[in-house]
Amino acid sequence: MDWLANEMLPSMQNVRRIDPEGSPVFVTQVTRHRLPLLAGLEPLLLEVIAELRVEFGMRVFAHVILPDHLHLIVHGSSDFGAFIQSLKLRMVRRHGLQNLWQRRFYDHVIRNEDDLRRHLDYVHYNPVKHGLTARPEDYPYTSFRRYQALAWYLPGWGHVPPVGVSTMELE
Repeated sequence: MDWLANEMLPSMQNVRRIDPEGSPVFVTQVTRHRLPLLAGLEPLLLEVIAELRVEFGMRVFAHVILPDHLHLIVHGSSDFGAFIQSLKLRMVRRHGLQNLWQRRFYDHVIRNEDDLRRHLDYVHYNPVKHGLTARPEDYPYTSFRRYQALAWYLPGWGHVPPVGVSTMELE
C-alpha cells in the first residue's frame, strides 16, 4: 500500500474548473448477490488497484473495500469503465473465483467541491455505516487515515453519522 502515501490528493480548487468529462468519478462495484466474497481478498484487491492505476494512468483519490463491495474515487483516464472491467477480470484470474462481481457498476461524475467532499465522506464513513467498525480510523482497507493525517478530517470525525452522508444511497 506504499502507493497510497504517494497518491496525489484531489485539489478542491481544480475540481470546480474542469469539465465533467475530465472530472473525478465515484465508482461502486458490488460482489455477486452482495455476498461477502471480498473478505480476506482486500490485500490482493489493493495490489490489483495499484497495478491498474499505473497501467491506466489513474489517480485513486479515495478507496474503501468492504466484504461485499468497494468504492473508489478515481481520476485520470477517460475510460474508467475499462479500468473497472480490468480490475474485475484481474481479480477473478488471480483469485480463481468465477462470478465474483455483479456485471454492472455504479458511477457518478464529481461535479464540484461540495460533491467531492460528500463523496469522500461517504467513502470514509462506509465501514461504520455497515457496522464493520465503530470508528473510520480503525478500518484497515480505506484511505481515511491518509486524509486524517493531512487534516481533512479532525479527530473524532465519523464517530457519529456525518451530516448528509447517512441519507446518501450509492450502493
